Parts: sequence; C-alpha cells; structure tokens
Amino acid sequence: MYTKEEQDNFRKLARLFILNHLGIVGNVNGRKKETMKHCLVIGGTGMLKDVSLWLIQQGNHVTVIGRQQKKMQNLINEANYSLKLSPLLVDYTNYNSFRTALIESQETHGSFDCVIAWLHGSDIRGLGVAFSSNSYHEECDFIPY
Repeated sequence: MYTKEEQDNFRKLARLFILNHLGIVGNVNGRKKETMKHCLVIGGTGMLKDVSLWLIQQGNHVTVIGRQQKKMQNLINEANYSLKLSPLLVDYTNYNSFRTALIESQETHGSFDCVIAWLHGSDIRGLGVAFSSNSYHEECDFIPY
C-alpha cells in the first residue's frame, strides 16, 4: 500500500507526464493547446482517479474502466455527474465483456485518442483487448503505469 504522500506525488507526476508526453492537453505556458476528444483510462477509479478527473476538467471525454462499484460511484460523485465521463464497470480480465464495453463506448464517443492504463498483476492481455477494439485511431497515445 502506498502512503498518502507517495500517492500525491504519483498523481502530480502523472499529470505532468501526460502534459509533457502528449503535449496537447490543457494550458501550457498560458497557451491553450488542442484538446483531445476521447480518452480511455483503465483503472481510473484507483491510483488514476485524479488523472481521470483532471482529463475531464481539461475538456476531454473520458471513458473510465473500473471493477469496483463503490470506487466508480466515488469518481462519478467527484466528477459532479459530468457528461464528459463514461463510467464502465467491467473487469478487464473478462475479455469478452471488456471488448464489448470498449466497442460500445467508441460507437458513442469515437475512437480513443489516448489510452492510460494501470493494470494489476501479470495479466496484460487486457491491453491487447483495448487496442484490438480501438477503431485504429492512428494518433492514439498509450501511457502504461
């Protein structure tokens, strides 16, 4: 388990990493940059919750994958029931359900411009499902944690 300080530092670094890596989200040096249209955050109710909320605040549509109802409801509450949030309560290790949920999200909001993933354990096949279900947006950035 991470300490509160470690969690806060991680969240700050994650936001800075996204800004620097993608270079197209939010205000940088007082200039408004182009805003992404659709971000996928796998594990966006736990360690990436603040990243999910921050992406919404920057004007992005964010699809969040989470496995725990309570954590997902906390995210929904903190996002003030934002229409820019698509919460998907699905386990990424249940590949068929995961693939179906991602395809349905893209049919509604378009292909993913960015995929940010925090996966537990050694089962990374969920990432393959995420990319095989993406409608192959050529400029999709992938940020694993």
